[in-house]
Amino acid sequence: MTGSGQTNVVVGINSDNFTDDPRSNKTESFNIGVNVPFGGDSHSNVQIAAVNVEMNKLIAEREQFYRDLQQQHHEAEHNLEVNTVELANAEKLRALAEQHLSMTEQSFAAGEIDLIDLLKIQSRAQLAILSAKERAVMLLRDQALYNQAVGVMP
Repeated sequence: MTGSGQTNVVVGINSDNFTDDPRSNKTESFNIGVNVPFGGDSHSNVQIAAVNVEMNKLIAEREQFYRDLQQQHHEAEHNLEVNTVELANAEKLRALAEQHLSMTEQSFAAGEIDLIDLLKIQSRAQLAILSAKERAVMLLRDQALYNQAVGVMP
């Protein structure tokens, strides 16, 4: 018996008459044949192929996950760099706005500018201060996203 193919059962009857003489030898036989595969190549190859398909699927998912992580890391790193520069610029603008506001308040106290001008400058200065605070919060958020992308837990 071989280890490939499907299971088979063969049943047969043979009858042989050598002559028409009733005293002659008559042969009758009953035959049974069974073929049972023992896990040969035709069966194991199907199982191996199914496992290979699943393994390749998992490898592809792992590689996609790795590429996604690399993309997230790159984006987090880029955002962190950009917002660090923007925060530095916003801090400089905030310092200039506070200095300008101080000079404007002194000018208003001395009667050199009107109340409307003072309020306009105060409004612009408050926007610059608010922008610097927002940039600081954005930088902290970007630092947290970067840490998360590289696996650092808070």
